[in-house]
Amino acid sequence: MEEIDFSPLQDTLNGIALKLGLFIALTLIVGFLVKFILVKIKVPNKIAGIIASLTMIYVAFNYITRIFEM
Repeated sequence: MEEIDFSPLQDTLNGIALKLGLFIALTLIVGFLVKFILVKIKVPNKIAGIIASLTMIYVAFNYITRIFEM
């Protein structure tokens, strides 16, 4: 049985992996940073979590729409 050679797809898969890694890292960093700042200015933890979650969703949406815009 012959093995399938995926080497022509290596550059494409590396690009997809890089974009996925940047997407995850960017959304998590922004979310943690927003929550940290809100907790430091004495916003209740539950409200800070909700605002951080909404901010992460906003950043993720903007990142995804800018990727597919190209």
